[in-house]
Amino acid sequence: MNTVAQLVKLVRDGDMDGARQAAAGIECPGKSLGSPDDVYSIMRETTLAEQEEVWLLYATHRNTLKRKELVFVGGASASIVDVAVVLRKVLLSGALAFVMVHNHPSGTADPSPEDTAITRHIELGATAIGVTLLDHVIIAVSGWYSFKDHNLI
Repeated sequence: MNTVAQLVKLVRDGDMDGARQAAAGIECPGKSLGSPDDVYSIMRETTLAEQEEVWLLYATHRNTLKRKELVFVGGASASIVDVAVVLRKVLLSGALAFVMVHNHPSGTADPSPEDTAITRHIELGATAIGVTLLDHVIIAVSGWYSFKDHNLI
């Protein structure tokens, strides 16, 4: 687990990639995961990334943030998401629910067909192992897109 002090040191040293990875392991207890606006406020900094990043936000039984974790980093326009890796990480976290978040460096939050397909696969897998995918939120400079709000979860 990383500490805030470690994160601050990385930022001061100019190691932004290291700082972003360190931030993935910092607990952020108590922040609500109740809406895409809440998720966007937690993950807003990823709109500045030059490549796609896929994060998991692990929820408490009250749907507040327990911890966030960076799980995949892709290129400027895509990231490979392995369903088995996502589900294994959720199980290892001990969370019974989670939100998947990824950014679109292009600036638009509209989902691609691949985004929609992977969301469906993760939702089916999560249901099969007894955990809940609360939402998949795509964030970009232009705003956010919620699969839950569009009745796709």
